[in-house]
Amino acid sequence: MFHCGNGCAHGGCGACCGSCGSCGGDTLFLTGGELALLRRFAEVPFLPLWWDPGAERPTDPADPTAEGSASVAGLSAKRLIRADRALPLAGYDYGPVPEAASRGSMALTALGQQALEYLEVCGVDGETDNA
Repeated sequence: MFHCGNGCAHGGCGACCGSCGSCGGDTLFLTGGELALLRRFAEVPFLPLWWDPGAERPTDPADPTAEGSASVAGLSAKRLIRADRALPLAGYDYGPVPEAASRGSMALTALGQQALEYLEVCGVDGETDNA
């Protein structure tokens, strides 16, 4: 998913050199927040989440802003992480979570692990969008 192959001059690492003719279809676009969150999974396999009652997007206790919630939703939509409302982290202090909130967790998927491995080998090509 993360490299073009087909005779790429960069050894199929995903750096788009244009020699394979198919770059772009295999490109993964991440916002700056998504990239930062994905990199946190390189250090910790499971991270906490919570949902306010009636909320569609989960809240990341490490980044409780709207941007943080958008990063979680973005990585989940790209199938790089799984956000689960029914699996709270045992023994984790969720801190100042509202009493009525649902406590859950997020974890890296196999596809997310591939993305992390790709980032370790090839790095990030281009700029990230922090908006």
